[in-house]
Amino acid sequence: AWGAAHMATVGGGADPSRTGYLCLLAAAVAGWSLVDVEHAARTAPGMEHYRTRNNPTGGRRTPRVPAEAASRLRRQWEKAQERATTYHYAPQERPERDLSELQGIVATVERMLTAFRVSPGRWTHTEHDLHDSTILTAIAWLSLRSGARDVAAPLRSIATLTGIPSTTVDRSLRRLRTAGWITRVREADGADGAVWRVSEKFSTPDVHVGPLHDMTARPPAQLFDIRATLLTDLEDRLEAGRHDIFTRGGLGPTARRIYEALTREGHNDQHISDRAGMPPSRTRAALARLKRHALATLTRDGWRRRVHDHRDRLARAFGLAGVLHRREQQYGHEREQWAWWNAELIRRAGKPTRRKTAATPRPVMFHLTDARGGPDMWPEYPRDADGLANHLEAMRYVRAGALQQLRDLELAA
Repeated sequence: AWGAAHMATVGGGADPSRTGYLCLLAAAVAGWSLVDVEHAARTAPGMEHYRTRNNPTGGRRTPRVPAEAASRLRRQWEKAQERATTYHYAPQERPERDLSELQGIVATVERMLTAFRVSPGRWTHTEHDLHDSTILTAIAWLSLRSGARDVAAPLRSIATLTGIPSTTVDRSLRRLRTAGWITRVREADGADGAVWRVSEKFSTPDVHVGPLHDMTARPPAQLFDIRATLLTDLEDRLEAGRHDIFTRGGLGPTARRIYEALTREGHNDQHISDRAGMPPSRTRAALARLKRHALATLTRDGWRRRVHDHRDRLARAFGLAGVLHRREQQYGHEREQWAWWNAELIRRAGKPTRRKTAATPRPVMFHLTDARGGPDMWPEYPRDADGLANHLEAMRYVRAGALQQLRDLELAA
């Protein structure tokens, strides 16, 4: 819904490029297809940027060459889809009533980033350390965006958000919890994921000398500006590192961390080393590797990311294209099987539950029911001859997308 106003902006507004990208981002979040986007690019006023270009002489915008317009649209659509992956798992923003809580969250995130920068021995020494800091970054982002200290962080959602396998995420959460960097506020319960909080170890207040009434909080405007800057920083880190090329078999977590530290502006080795929390020697080696694979470039101003993103091409060359997509599909199957099994346990307790499926209008001649209910109920969970649950058979049905067909067969019988 928030994209409707951007789509309707006449002529793309004052900044057609930005308006056009926001239209694509809204479409990606809403689940549009490329065909839908191509149709909107021909008709929506807000997507003027994909039809015309600025006139160098300052006159009216001139039409784009069709091939160039299509290529530009596809590139921007891929970026919007990548950004939408982050927002898919983002909690809804809520109106801030208690700014003192938001003040504490912002302070926690600032100190967390400072700890990453000044304590490389803890957060970047091993591959496990790198994973821990990435998981912690994701939880901090969820807290900062929602404005709540306690955030629901299901295992597979964090895995998709960071591009790290769910088994590795589980081990990282255990290490972070044991070390006291995060606290589990509530255990996972059925289909509801565990609720986590970033530890107070990051938000310990500075020593204050003098009366407490002299302590002044940040003005609201400044607080929200800092929050917006931190959100942009964390989102950029997550999106830059969540890619097939940085999975196992690709460039690895060290190259990922350095790529996350790069921006579109040039910076020297030391600045990138500080931002990444890496020793200078490892930073220089990783930068050389990124440059060799056309992911970083050295300019007069220093190191920066390449203008054209070559991560997809590089992932295809490494044979890794689609790894994260297949992983996300598997997580979806695991969620559905888990919901099916929980529904089976609830039914046996005498409380049948309906499946949450997309409405598919179709003519109904006969409304069949059985002891389980109507066609919108879960089918019977597969069992072996000895009566034990057959989870492998259940997963085969889920992967085949055959749960509704199985339920229809039960009713027909």
